[in-house]
Amino acid sequence: MDIKVLLMTFVMIFLAELGDKTQLATFTFAAENKSRLAVFIGSAGALVLTSLLAVLFGSVIARVVPTNYIKVAACMLFVVLGVWIIVSAEGRQSLQADIPFIRGKESVYRSLSLERDTLKEKQKKSLRDGCRFKKGNATVS
Repeated sequence: MDIKVLLMTFVMIFLAELGDKTQLATFTFAAENKSRLAVFIGSAGALVLTSLLAVLFGSVIARVVPTNYIKVAACMLFVVLGVWIIVSAEGRQSLQADIPFIRGKESVYRSLSLERDTLKEKQKKSLRDGCRFKKGNATVS
């Protein structure tokens, strides 16, 4: 095994995945679920499988297409997709809708807001139940 290729691959993939939708999805799952180990194993397994598929397809395609052409095609694909996302209003909306972290954050805000409202209602009810109001004066019963 070539240790230089191993380290270079690790560093490049690690940096590319920081802040990626996959990492944000894992972040959201971990925040919403108590079983952090299950989230880790599921996420790691999915990443290993997608990496395996990429290596297999990459090695098969590299036998047929020269590596320089693959690099140019990948670069062109990234540029085309980037321009399409920036220019297209639908692209921007679908990008925001596809980020689980944002959806997760909104649901957390909604649930916190509901919990806050529920707590306020409970406090009001306990005040009503624990106090009798007579002509503006409150007396504890």
